[in-house]
Amino acid sequence: MFNYVHLLTMSILDGFQGGRQYFYHLVTDVSADVPSVLEKGVFAPVLANIPAFGKSLPSDQSPLWYAHVSMWTEQAIAENKVRRITSFEDLEGLIKSGIVTSAYINPEGPGNNWLYGLRPTRARIIRFCKPSESYAKNFP
Repeated sequence: MFNYVHLLTMSILDGFQGGRQYFYHLVTDVSADVPSVLEKGVFAPVLANIPAFGKSLPSDQSPLWYAHVSMWTEQAIAENKVRRITSFEDLEGLIKSGIVTSAYINPEGPGNNWLYGLRPTRARIIRFCKPSESYAKNFP
């Protein structure tokens, strides 16, 4: 008889909804290196071979999401405006004011209207979360 003890450590990531902080999602695997680090997931490049799977909307039932990585502009850095983004409304205002944009790792192409024009990275992320009802109302 074997008496093994197995220990598993998982990071449940926090985020904001409606200006309130929640610990609500975990990421297991990511197909691109930078989003893998940002989301604390296992770098799994083979996920990039999965064909199109959805729009990463809260109404999608798949745990497979596209990453939309944003970055602060040089203007934001120079003006010391870098801070934590706490809601979709906050993100929208920052993008409209020109101090947040799609990250350099995001390939050229059209942005997603539902995310204020941010372009996806083409990285696939396996993310498990339960969006709140108010979160789902932000999307068609």
